[in-house]
Amino acid sequence: MKCKIALVALAVIVPVQAQLVLRKTETTRQVLGEKGMEATTVLEVSKPDQKAALYTLKVEGVDGRTMNDELFVVARGLEDVEWWSVYRLADGKPIFDTHVPVVQIGKQYAGFDVPADGDPRLRNPRLVGVVNIAAAAGAVRRVEVQCADAKRAQLLRSYFDVRRTMAVDGASLVLTFRDAAPDVTVRVPVNGAGPVRACDIVAR
Repeated sequence: MKCKIALVALAVIVPVQAQLVLRKTETTRQVLGEKGMEATTVLEVSKPDQKAALYTLKVEGVDGRTMNDELFVVARGLEDVEWWSVYRLADGKPIFDTHVPVVQIGKQYAGFDVPADGDPRLRNPRLVGVVNIAAAAGAVRRVEVQCADAKRAQLLRSYFDVRRTMAVDGASLVLTFRDAAPDVTVRVPVNGAGPVRACDIVAR
């Protein structure tokens, strides 16, 4: 037996570019007695004086929320793995995915994307993940975090054995890998250039 729940929220916000009306619908489906669920978030964005939507965004996930009237963030991890997709509120275009909560540093936003097995980026076995840094209306700067030891890189990519956090310290992002035996910290200057080293980790 399937249990279906639909939630509808209506909100008016005033971002920098123009006044927008957001209509968000979240639908979840779950089989009673079974683990996990299916969920969909639909965001319709329009202007108060127009009937037609400027765009409609449909994402598999829940808990869609705006951030500073510039971004729309949706939780994609419905079971064991937490991750989020980040979209530009002005036009609904995707900016980046992240396996840590989005952090803000100045007028920019950042996250850390960990590739899953089978991702073509893992042709480089030393890749641990990608730090994404973006302004709401600008380009995305992508900083690869690599490990000299491919086996250790595989451990640091684990969704279940390692906990990852990201914080802001001055003009840098601090990415921490816990339960990594030993823990590892990587500092990524937001406006810097060239490789950044911490232990056997290289961010470039």
